[in-house]
Amino acid sequence: MDHTTQSGDSWRKKLNRILRREFSPELIGFNGVHANKFATPLIYIPFQPYSWILYRFVTAFYLKLWMVLHIMNWEKNYPRESDSKAKMFLYLSNWVYSLLCAYFLFSAVSTLVHHLKTACKDTSTTVNREDQQITKSIECSGQDPCKNITLPWYFKITWFLQNLAFVGTIMVTILRWGVDIGDNPMKHASDIHIHGIGLIFVCIDIFVIASPFRLQHVVYPLIFGLIYSAFTGFFYLAGGTKFIDDDKNTSIYETILDWGTYPKEQQLL
Repeated sequence: MDHTTQSGDSWRKKLNRILRREFSPELIGFNGVHANKFATPLIYIPFQPYSWILYRFVTAFYLKLWMVLHIMNWEKNYPRESDSKAKMFLYLSNWVYSLLCAYFLFSAVSTLVHHLKTACKDTSTTVNREDQQITKSIECSGQDPCKNITLPWYFKITWFLQNLAFVGTIMVTILRWGVDIGDNPMKHASDIHIHGIGLIFVCIDIFVIASPFRLQHVVYPLIFGLIYSAFTGFFYLAGGTKFIDDDKNTSIYETILDWGTYPKEQQLL
Protein backbone atom coordinates (compact mmCIF):
# COMPACT_ATOMS: atom_id res chain seq x y z
CA MET A 1 0.00 0.00 0.00
CA ASP A 2 2.82 2.40 0.94
CA HIS A 3 4.66 1.55 -2.27
CA THR A 4 1.52 2.30 -4.34
CA THR A 5 1.01 5.62 -2.55
CA GLN A 6 4.63 6.65 -3.06
CA SER A 7 4.40 5.67 -6.74
CA GLY A 8 1.25 7.75 -7.15
CA ASP A 9 2.84 10.76 -5.47
CA SER A 10 5.90 10.41 -7.68
CA TRP A 11 3.80 10.43 -10.86
CA ARG A 12 1.82 13.44 -9.63
CA LYS A 13 5.01 15.35 -8.93
CA LYS A 14 6.40 14.51 -12.35
CA LEU A 15 3.13 15.52 -14.00
CA ASN A 16 3.09 18.80 -12.09
CA ARG A 17 6.67 19.53 -13.16
CA ILE A 18 5.85 18.75 -16.79
CA LEU A 19 2.73 20.95 -16.77
CA ARG A 20 4.52 23.75 -14.93
CA ARG A 21 7.31 23.66 -17.51
CA GLU A 22 4.97 23.32 -20.52
CA PHE A 23 2.93 26.35 -19.51
CA SER A 24 5.84 28.52 -18.40
CA PRO A 25 5.89 31.95 -20.13
CA GLU A 26 9.22 31.20 -21.83
CA LEU A 27 7.75 28.39 -23.93
CA ILE A 28 5.31 30.56 -25.83
CA GLY A 29 8.31 31.79 -27.82
CA PHE A 30 10.77 30.00 -30.06
CA ASN A 31 13.90 29.56 -27.94
CA GLY A 32 15.19 26.82 -25.69
CA VAL A 33 15.73 24.24 -28.44
CA HIS A 34 18.97 23.11 -30.03
CA ALA A 35 19.19 23.92 -33.75
CA ASN A 36 20.06 20.29 -34.56
CA LYS A 37 16.48 19.30 -33.76
CA PHE A 38 15.39 21.19 -36.88
CA ALA A 39 18.37 20.33 -39.06
CA THR A 40 18.63 16.55 -38.57
CA PRO A 41 15.96 13.80 -38.83
CA LEU A 42 15.02 11.38 -36.09
CA ILE A 43 15.57 8.35 -38.30
CA TYR A 44 18.76 7.11 -39.87
CA ILE A 45 19.20 8.19 -43.48
CA PRO A 46 22.36 7.26 -45.40
CA PHE A 47 24.73 10.00 -46.56
CA GLN A 48 23.63 12.57 -44.05
CA PRO A 49 23.47 15.52 -44.01
CA TYR A 50 23.55 15.66 -47.82
CA SER A 51 20.61 13.32 -48.30
CA TRP A 52 18.49 15.21 -45.77
CA ILE A 53 19.30 18.58 -47.33
CA LEU A 54 18.47 17.16 -50.76
CA TYR A 55 15.13 15.80 -49.47
CA ARG A 56 14.27 19.20 -48.01
CA PHE A 57 14.95 21.04 -51.27
CA VAL A 58 13.21 18.43 -53.46
CA THR A 59 10.10 18.57 -51.25
CA ALA A 60 10.08 22.38 -51.28
CA PHE A 61 10.52 22.46 -55.06
CA TYR A 62 7.80 19.85 -55.63
CA LEU A 63 5.21 21.69 -53.54
CA LYS A 64 6.16 25.05 -55.04
CA LEU A 65 5.87 23.60 -58.55
CA TRP A 66 2.30 22.51 -57.89
CA MET A 67 1.54 25.93 -56.43
CA VAL A 68 2.69 27.55 -59.68
CA LEU A 69 0.67 25.06 -61.76
CA HIS A 70 -2.33 25.68 -59.52
CA ILE A 71 -2.11 29.41 -60.18
CA MET A 72 -1.56 28.98 -63.92
CA ASN A 73 -4.52 26.61 -64.35
CA TRP A 74 -6.90 28.25 -61.88
CA GLU A 75 -9.37 29.66 -64.40
CA LYS A 76 -9.20 26.49 -66.50
CA ASN A 77 -9.84 24.18 -63.55
CA TYR A 78 -12.44 26.45 -61.96
CA PRO A 79 -14.29 28.06 -64.91
CA ARG A 80 -17.11 29.54 -62.83
CA GLU A 81 -17.43 33.31 -63.05
CA SER A 82 -17.04 33.60 -59.31
CA ASP A 83 -13.67 31.81 -59.44
CA SER A 84 -11.69 34.26 -61.56
CA LYS A 85 -7.94 34.29 -60.94
CA ALA A 86 -8.29 37.58 -59.07
CA LYS A 87 -10.16 35.68 -56.36
CA MET A 88 -7.77 32.78 -56.00
CA PHE A 89 -6.34 33.89 -52.67
CA LEU A 90 -9.73 34.46 -51.12
CA TYR A 91 -9.83 30.76 -50.32
CA LEU A 92 -8.41 29.35 -47.09
CA SER A 93 -6.96 26.33 -48.91
CA ASN A 94 -4.69 28.60 -50.94
CA TRP A 95 -3.64 30.58 -47.87
CA VAL A 96 -2.67 27.37 -46.08
CA TYR A 97 -0.92 25.81 -49.08
CA SER A 98 1.11 29.00 -49.49
CA LEU A 99 2.17 28.71 -45.84
CA LEU A 100 3.07 25.05 -46.41
CA CYS A 101 5.28 25.97 -49.38
CA ALA A 102 6.89 28.75 -47.34
CA TYR A 103 7.56 26.35 -44.46
CA PHE A 104 9.29 23.72 -46.57
CA LEU A 105 11.32 26.37 -48.40
CA PHE A 106 12.44 28.00 -45.14
CA SER A 107 13.17 24.59 -43.66
CA ALA A 108 15.35 23.64 -46.64
CA VAL A 109 17.33 26.88 -46.63
CA SER A 110 17.67 26.89 -42.83
CA THR A 111 18.93 23.30 -42.83
CA LEU A 112 21.50 24.12 -45.51
CA VAL A 113 22.71 27.23 -43.66
CA HIS A 114 22.98 25.31 -40.39
CA HIS A 115 25.10 22.53 -41.87
CA LEU A 116 27.30 25.00 -43.71
CA LYS A 117 27.92 26.83 -40.43
CA THR A 118 28.77 23.62 -38.59
CA ALA A 119 30.93 22.33 -41.47
CA CYS A 120 28.51 19.42 -41.95
CA LYS A 121 29.57 17.75 -38.71
CA ASP A 122 27.45 14.96 -37.30
CA THR A 123 26.48 16.22 -33.84
CA SER A 124 23.78 13.67 -33.07
CA THR A 125 25.81 12.22 -30.18
CA THR A 126 26.21 15.67 -28.65
CA VAL A 127 22.48 16.37 -28.98
CA ASN A 128 21.55 13.08 -27.31
CA ARG A 129 23.95 13.78 -24.45
CA GLU A 130 22.45 17.26 -24.02
CA ASP A 131 18.92 15.85 -24.02
CA GLN A 132 19.86 13.33 -21.31
CA GLN A 133 21.39 16.06 -19.17
CA ILE A 134 18.35 18.30 -19.63
CA THR A 135 15.94 15.47 -18.74
CA LYS A 136 17.94 14.60 -15.65
CA SER A 137 18.04 18.24 -14.57
CA ILE A 138 14.27 18.61 -14.99
CA GLU A 139 13.55 15.49 -12.95
CA CYS A 140 15.91 16.50 -10.15
CA SER A 141 15.35 20.22 -9.81
CA GLY A 142 12.42 21.18 -11.99
CA GLN A 143 14.68 23.68 -13.80
CA ASP A 144 15.14 23.65 -17.54
CA PRO A 145 18.58 24.79 -18.75
CA CYS A 146 17.20 24.79 -22.31
CA LYS A 147 15.64 28.17 -21.73
CA ASN A 148 19.11 29.68 -22.08
CA ILE A 149 19.57 28.22 -25.58
CA THR A 150 18.92 30.77 -28.33
CA LEU A 151 17.61 29.35 -31.58
CA PRO A 152 18.87 31.03 -34.79
CA TRP A 153 16.35 33.45 -36.26
CA TYR A 154 15.84 31.43 -39.44
CA PHE A 155 14.82 28.36 -37.43
CA LYS A 156 12.45 30.52 -35.39
CA ILE A 157 10.69 31.52 -38.62
CA THR A 158 10.70 27.87 -39.71
CA TRP A 159 9.15 26.79 -36.41
CA PHE A 160 6.51 29.54 -36.59
CA LEU A 161 5.56 28.59 -40.16
CA GLN A 162 5.47 24.93 -39.12
CA ASN A 163 2.85 25.68 -36.47
CA LEU A 164 0.63 27.50 -38.94
CA ALA A 165 1.14 25.18 -41.92
CA PHE A 166 0.74 21.86 -40.09
CA VAL A 167 -2.45 22.76 -38.22
CA GLY A 168 -3.85 24.59 -41.25
CA THR A 169 -3.17 21.70 -43.63
CA ILE A 170 -4.81 19.17 -41.31
CA MET A 171 -7.89 21.36 -40.82
CA VAL A 172 -8.26 22.26 -44.51
CA THR A 173 -8.01 18.60 -45.53
CA ILE A 174 -10.61 17.57 -42.94
CA LEU A 175 -12.99 20.31 -44.06
CA ARG A 176 -12.48 19.53 -47.75
CA TRP A 177 -13.09 15.80 -47.41
CA GLY A 178 -15.64 16.01 -44.61
CA VAL A 179 -17.78 19.02 -45.57
CA ASP A 180 -17.19 20.15 -49.13
CA ILE A 181 -16.42 16.92 -51.01
CA GLY A 182 -20.10 16.05 -51.63
CA ASP A 183 -20.99 19.17 -53.61
CA ASN A 184 -17.55 19.72 -55.13
CA PRO A 185 -15.72 16.45 -55.88
CA MET A 186 -12.01 16.63 -56.65
CA LYS A 187 -11.44 16.76 -60.40
CA HIS A 188 -7.93 18.15 -60.77
CA ALA A 189 -4.43 17.12 -59.72
CA SER A 190 -3.80 20.49 -58.10
CA ASP A 191 -6.90 20.04 -55.93
CA ILE A 192 -5.62 16.63 -54.84
CA HIS A 193 -2.21 18.07 -53.99
CA ILE A 194 -3.61 20.93 -51.94
CA HIS A 195 -6.13 18.75 -50.08
CA GLY A 196 -4.25 15.46 -49.90
CA ILE A 197 -0.61 15.28 -50.94
CA GLY A 198 0.24 18.26 -48.73
CA LEU A 199 -1.11 16.37 -45.72
CA ILE A 200 1.09 13.37 -46.59
CA PHE A 201 4.20 15.56 -46.48
CA VAL A 202 3.02 17.02 -43.17
CA CYS A 203 2.60 13.52 -41.68
CA ILE A 204 6.07 12.50 -42.88
CA ASP A 205 7.55 15.58 -41.24
CA ILE A 206 5.73 14.95 -37.97
CA PHE A 207 7.23 11.46 -37.68
CA VAL A 208 10.68 12.25 -39.10
CA ILE A 209 11.75 15.66 -37.79
CA ALA A 210 12.91 16.21 -34.22
CA SER A 211 11.48 19.68 -33.64
CA PRO A 212 9.29 19.77 -30.51
CA PHE A 213 5.60 20.60 -30.30
CA ARG A 214 4.59 23.01 -27.56
CA LEU A 215 1.04 23.28 -26.26
CA GLN A 216 1.23 27.05 -26.01
CA HIS A 217 2.04 27.32 -29.72
CA VAL A 218 -1.59 26.48 -30.50
CA VAL A 219 -2.24 30.19 -30.03
CA TYR A 220 -0.61 30.99 -33.39
CA PRO A 221 -2.92 28.82 -35.55
CA LEU A 222 -5.86 30.16 -33.55
CA ILE A 223 -4.84 33.75 -34.33
CA PHE A 224 -4.41 32.80 -37.99
CA GLY A 225 -7.90 31.28 -38.01
CA LEU A 226 -9.37 34.41 -36.42
CA ILE A 227 -7.63 36.59 -39.00
CA TYR A 228 -9.10 34.58 -41.87
CA SER A 229 -12.57 34.56 -40.28
CA ALA A 230 -12.39 38.32 -39.82
CA PHE A 231 -11.23 38.66 -43.42
CA THR A 232 -14.28 36.75 -44.68
CA GLY A 233 -16.53 38.92 -42.54
CA PHE A 234 -15.08 42.18 -43.91
CA PHE A 235 -15.20 40.72 -47.41
CA TYR A 236 -18.91 40.01 -46.97
CA LEU A 237 -19.55 43.56 -45.69
CA ALA A 238 -17.72 44.92 -48.73
CA GLY A 239 -20.12 43.11 -51.02
CA GLY A 240 -18.73 39.58 -51.09
CA THR A 241 -17.87 38.20 -54.49
CA LYS A 242 -19.68 41.17 -56.03
CA PHE A 243 -16.65 43.17 -54.97
CA ILE A 244 -14.84 41.71 -57.99
CA ASP A 245 -17.59 40.58 -60.38
CA ASP A 246 -21.37 40.45 -60.62
CA ASP A 247 -21.77 36.98 -59.16
CA LYS A 248 -24.85 36.76 -56.96
CA ASN A 249 -23.14 34.66 -54.30
CA THR A 250 -21.72 36.88 -51.54
CA SER A 251 -19.80 34.15 -49.67
CA ILE A 252 -16.37 32.69 -50.38
CA TYR A 253 -17.53 29.21 -49.37
CA GLU A 254 -21.15 28.21 -49.85
CA THR A 255 -21.15 25.55 -47.12
CA ILE A 256 -19.08 27.31 -44.44
CA LEU A 257 -18.19 30.91 -43.55
CA ASP A 258 -21.36 32.18 -45.20
CA TRP A 259 -22.06 35.40 -43.30
CA GLY A 260 -25.17 36.18 -45.32
CA THR A 261 -27.02 32.92 -44.71
CA TYR A 262 -25.60 31.86 -41.29
CA PRO A 263 -24.33 35.03 -39.52
CA LYS A 264 -24.71 33.68 -35.96
CA GLU A 265 -23.01 30.39 -36.81
CA GLN A 266 -20.05 32.25 -38.30
CA GLN A 267 -19.62 34.26 -35.11
CA LEU A 268 -19.40 30.99 -33.17
CA LEU A 269 -16.87 29.60 -35.66
